[in-house]
Amino acid sequence: MVRAELKTVESESKRIEALANTGSVSQKVSIEIQGKWEATQAALKVAEADWEAAKSAVEVARKTLEETRVLLDYGTLKAPFNGVVTARHVELGDYVGQQTGAGTKRQPLFVVSDSSKVRVCVDVPERDAVWTDAGDAMEVQFSALPGKNFKGRISRAAKALDIETRSMRVEMDVENEDGLLLPGMFGKAVITMEHRTALVLPSGAIRVNESGQNSHVYVVNADSTISHVPVVTGWDDGHDIEIVSGLTGSETVVGAMLGRLEPGQEVQVLKD
Repeated sequence: MVRAELKTVESESKRIEALANTGSVSQKVSIEIQGKWEATQAALKVAEADWEAAKSAVEVARKTLEETRVLLDYGTLKAPFNGVVTARHVELGDYVGQQTGAGTKRQPLFVVSDSSKVRVCVDVPERDAVWTDAGDAMEVQFSALPGKNFKGRISRAAKALDIETRSMRVEMDVENEDGLLLPGMFGKAVITMEHRTALVLPSGAIRVNESGQNSHVYVVNADSTISHVPVVTGWDDGHDIEIVSGLTGSETVVGAMLGRLEPGQEVQVLKD
């Protein structure tokens, strides 16, 4: 607006000056219009200074706004994923400060869970850990969900034993879009470590000598007499025991019983 006024005054000043040179107007009028033009120029400089000051003020306000937004962000907690708040340790109006000092137990303000995919954790005993690897088939059942089996494969294995429990942690990822599985559930897992054909006897059929180091079984010979046959055992689940060597699988073995059978003792095999 000041610039437009300045152009108008400048144009008028030139016109009056031309008229003054021809004597059409008095010199006084020319001086007055010249003064008005100079005043308008001064007003323009003031306006330009005010414009620069306003621009600076806007920039300061913008920086202040950015700083305020950063400060507000410190007061806003955002989870890095979509989920449900499963635990809340603060309420509206509580003071939240830095937890410091000896003996101070730090705890989260909120616990957010995303159960669309859950991680099933199993601690495998030491004797079975050496046979367990990522990729092994795994099936899980939960007492809270009778009749439902969740099948998959081990996603990852720790490959190290916990020094306290002497077990190895393995994990399987299970899709849970329907939300049936809740974090914290307990269940029973069956892991297929390997498939192989083995000779297995009931645990009660295995006898151990007095030293506890050597095992044998009672085998019924063709003449219905007893022989003590040494065997080497392997895998043991508490009910059945693998026979690694000592038997061919065609023998008739005496099952669990009380008492001791001596070599050469005659027995009668009962038929079912």
